[in-house]
Amino acid sequence: MLETVCALPGDDASVIGVVVIEVSPLLPLDAQMSEEEAAARALLARARMVADSCGVGFVPRIIRARKLVPALLELAAEEDAEIVVVDSGGHHLRRPERQLVRKAPDRVLVVAA
Repeated sequence: MLETVCALPGDDASVIGVVVIEVSPLLPLDAQMSEEEAAARALLARARMVADSCGVGFVPRIIRARKLVPALLELAAEEDAEIVVVDSGGHHLRRPERQLVRKAPDRVLVVAA
């Protein structure tokens, strides 16, 4: 997916790589989730390598939230994002991607990575 971001125009492009760890309402937000955090760190490390290879600034973020879409929308608003790029995980839009496309105030690019 980051290869797609690298192809977007802009000399001073930068990317905030985000992994949202959805935490069950039955658990506190700071509950121990070692496996999920390790997987998130590994994914962001791979994303950094791609960003570095195409000269794109990269800021990794791991966010714990109850729900994916509100967390992404909040971050996009905080960072004044020009575009939100999400991985559809396949060929069809899942419910979270459809919600994001509908609710995002800015452009959303969904890629099947």
